[in-house]
Amino acid sequence: MDKEGTITTVLQRCPFPTGSQFISWPDPHHVPELKQNDVHVWLASLGVSSIQMEILQNSLAVDELRRAKRFRFPEDKNNFIAARALLRTLLGKYLNMKPGDIRLCCGPYGKPELSVAAGMELLRFNVSHSRGLALYAVTLEREIGIDLEFIRPDIAVDEIAGQFFSPEERSLLKTLSGDIRKKIFFKFWTRREAWLKARGTGLAGDTDAMREMNGGFSEAALWSFKDLDIGQEYAAALAVEGRNPDVSCWQWENIPTSGPVL
Repeated sequence: MDKEGTITTVLQRCPFPTGSQFISWPDPHHVPELKQNDVHVWLASLGVSSIQMEILQNSLAVDELRRAKRFRFPEDKNNFIAARALLRTLLGKYLNMKPGDIRLCCGPYGKPELSVAAGMELLRFNVSHSRGLALYAVTLEREIGIDLEFIRPDIAVDEIAGQFFSPEERSLLKTLSGDIRKKIFFKFWTRREAWLKARGTGLAGDTDAMREMNGGFSEAALWSFKDLDIGQEYAAALAVEGRNPDVSCWQWENIPTSGPVL
């Protein structure tokens, strides 16, 4: 059995709600209609030219530009600008609005949301980016969370797992080694982050949810979870409120664009 087949087999042994699966990423030619049970997931590269970066900044709000200036390293700053500008572009497609006209706010733990306006509160979204890639998840009238992580070679697996993972997960990790161990660790991690982001919290902000997750997913059974396969170097997961959503995954790069920020 090859390495990827081994990882898939190990994941099937993991204690996780039904609904997890690996998904491919076709290239669409437009932004499809978003229906009631749909979840649209978009994968985008954050690598843009300096000229494009100047254009992208024009769609951001004042508070977003302030946040961008606080980044210490230029690469992190540019990734934030590109991720937020692409988010605005994508939301603009669904809302039929100019990216710069979209009003965003943050929940108590920093989760980005649409400001309440006519019809806008029906659209829910979440975003995650890591090492030059971004994932966007969009749906209607249900909570949603997504997490993307670059699989770092220097991660402190035992320390983090001891603090946040269930006994079953820790036991499984002890049976693994090398790249497979890190891959499974990040699978567990992104699943947690996606669910906690969907709830509008974080690892430090929702200890009750962590106990639920480590105790067998009793509340998590009301949610749908999917692993998102985007290559050997990354791990990603999606959490959606409710059961059996119709999830579609696409790449962003080939979508026809219009307007000054696309």
